Parts: sequence; structure tokens; C-alpha cells
Amino acid sequence: FLALALCALLADDKAGTVQDIPLGPLGGWMRVRDGESEAEVTAVKPESPAARAGLLVGDRVFSAGGETFPNHTKNIDAGGAGPEEELGQAIERAESDDSGELMLGVRRAEEELELTVLVPRLGAYAEGFPAGCVKSRTFQDGICAQLVASQEADGRWRATTGISADRYTTALCGIALLGRGDPNHLDALGRAAKFLAQPNGDAFLNDELAPHGGGLDNWAICVTAMYLSEYVIATGDETYLPSVQRCADALVKRMTESGRFGHAGSVGYGGKGLNIINTQAQLAWALAERAGCEIDQEAWDKSLNEIRLSTGDNGGVRYWTLQTGYSDASARTASAALALFVRDEEPELRERMAGWLSKNSTRLREAHAVGSIGMIYGTFALRCIDEKAWRGHMDGWAWYLNLMRQPDLSADYLGSKRNNGGDSYLRKRHVAAAICGSMLATGDAKLAM
Repeated sequence: FLALALCALLADDKAGTVQDIPLGPLGGWMRVRDGESEAEVTAVKPESPAARAGLLVGDRVFSAGGETFPNHTKNIDAGGAGPEEELGQAIERAESDDSGELMLGVRRAEEELELTVLVPRLGAYAEGFPAGCVKSRTFQDGICAQLVASQEADGRWRATTGISADRYTTALCGIALLGRGDPNHLDALGRAAKFLAQPNGDAFLNDELAPHGGGLDNWAICVTAMYLSEYVIATGDETYLPSVQRCADALVKRMTESGRFGHAGSVGYGGKGLNIINTQAQLAWALAERAGCEIDQEAWDKSLNEIRLSTGDNGGVRYWTLQTGYSDASARTASAALALFVRDEEPELRERMAGWLSKNSTRLREAHAVGSIGMIYGTFALRCIDEKAWRGHMDGWAWYLNLMRQPDLSADYLGSKRNNGGDSYLRKRHVAAAICGSMLATGDAKLAM
């Protein structure tokens, strides 16, 4: 019975016909369905603004702030068009109003109601999210408090599946916390670095530079190098440079002679490779070099050639060198562009990649079954390469940040319209903090990437 009940509460993300959406500062959740304009309330947090306004599980919300919801669509090119974007924008308007009142149109059985929800008067996000945006800083500080409170004693942010996922989650959360640039977080940041490097500095790699953690190790090696490199650059603490070098060397060793990678030690997909690892390896190598390590130029060139072969005229990076399309290309495209930016190489190619990201800003959360890295790397890449496009991207996703911001200023997860499986493996609450914290950190631009 419990298993069936749980299944009933989970959205079918991969098909895209159903999506679960947090109510942001209202406190709760709603569910939307492809082709429908009304959103069904599936949870209301006790003592939340939504609960105090009388919103109930089972209510069907059809308008917010006087605007009737348009139909939800599973079309990823439409971004958040539908109830989710409309609600997020209505929250923004209400939080900017002196009354702080948000009117919700609700259908309860055969009755139509109008509920008044009081939201915090935080104002609006500053246009373009510049450094010093008060609303950004308020939410960012809430996320940082969430990250510090949820960190394990050994420095990790624990995922839902295995040590490789723990490492990946820890690196993403650490990057978001590091991006705030607050000296008060140095203890938490140092413990994350110590976990990823391990007390003996081996970074979960044995003497032959083969991982002893299991799982999707190449993913974990890449982001471990990214976080530790950023930590060294930000703090000047070179204690972890040997661990970064081990990661950089391990990636070289795990690449095929032709420059291809797999999830772990072997290259799957009939030898075609997995260039989401190529692009993350390039970024890991670029940051490692910036931190003070030596990278293998021949390996860099071979891997970059695979990326070039996978990059279309439009600047998007395909799944591999075959004509596989660009439906989930954001993380691959963005991490490749960032690597070229950090290393100051190939301006024409990285600008073409940034052009794809800008043109496809509405679909950046659709990324290789791990929507988080599309938004994180995509926002970073636009900030570095095209500031005007970054400002437009941030303005366009303000509604999204509003829905993930909870009443206590922590972040909760709002996934893509389709395939979120990887974010589930990493633990969605941690992923939400990593996404929002990283996006907001771009206002201050304190990270190398």
C-alpha cells in the first residue's frame, strides 16, 4: 500500500505528461499535466502561508494574481510556459507589492474560491541580477544556511546512491557555497575539500589511479577536480593540489587512445563514447591548470577533437559524434564553453557555444538526465562569455527561482519537464540548493568558472 501511495505521488518526468512543482514561499506542492491549465495541490506545509490562507490538498488552482493559468505543455522548447511560470511571476509581483497579498483562484469540488495568501515583501529581483541585488542575497544566504546545516560531519552532502554520487553531490553543493565568498563558510568548505581529497590525498584513487569507490566514477573524478581547483584558487590553500593532479592524471589514463570516455573505466555505447565526460574532463583540466597543476596537452587535444566533432554549426554539443540532436545538449555545451573560457582558447568556438546556450536558455534544465548541471554550467558559461545574454537568462528564469525558494529561504527542487533521473540519484533537496546557489553566485562572479 505504501509503495503504491508513493508511486502515485511521483511525477512521470521522463514522459513529460506530469510535472510536480513547488509552491515556493507559499509552502507546498502542486501537480500539472500536459494540456491542462489547472494545477492540483498535492501537499501543503503546516503553518505555511498557503496553510494559513486555507489552501487544501486536492484543491485545483487555476489562477494567481488575477491571471488565469495557460495550459501546461511538455514541450521543452516552451520553457516554463503554463501554470509554473505564471505562478512564479505572480509571486514576484506580490512580493513587490506593499500589501504582500497573492490572490489564488481555486476550484474545490464544485465550488470556486478566491484565497488570499500573504507572502514576504522581499521586493523584486534586480533587473539583470547584478551584484548587490537584495532579493538575490537574501535567498543566497538562506541556501548557504541550508547547505551548512545539511552537511554531514565528514564533509559530504550525502546522495541517495553510493559513494560516487556522494562525491558528485558534494562537489556541486561545495561550488554553490564557495560562490558566496563568505569567510564564515571556510570550515564547511574545508571539510568538503577534505572529504573529496580524502585524508591521505588519494581522492578515492588507488596507486594505479583507478577509482576504488565504484559507480559512475568518471563523473565524480571530474567534479572533484573542479571543486578542489576552485577551492585552491579561492583560498590560496595548496594542500589539495596533489589530489587535483591525481584526478587530472586519472582522467588521462581513463581516456581511450582516440580521446573517448565512458561513465567509468570502459567506453560503452559500442565504443562511441560519452562526451558529457569529455566536456567535464576539459573543464576539470582547465581549472586544474588554473589552480597550479600540469595537464597533458595531448590528452586535451584528443578530447577537444571529440567535442569539435560533436559540435554542430549552431554551437550545440551532441550526445556523441553521431547526429543525435540537441534536445539535452545544455550541460555538454556549457561545460565545453567554460573549459575554453578558463583556458582562454578558441574564442570563435566558445562564443558559438554560448550563442546556442543563449538561444536555448528556456531549455537549459533539460540536460543529460541531470537537469541541475544544465542550469549550473549554462548560467556560468553565459556569465563568463556573454554578459548581456546572462542577464536576459537570469531575468527569464526569475520565476523558477521564486518557486524553488521555500518559506524558510531554503531551496526545494523544481526539475525539468522530462528526464530528471540523475538528479534523483544525487538527492533533490541538495540539487535544488546547488542550482539556486550557483545561479545566484554568478552575480558576484567570485569563481574561476
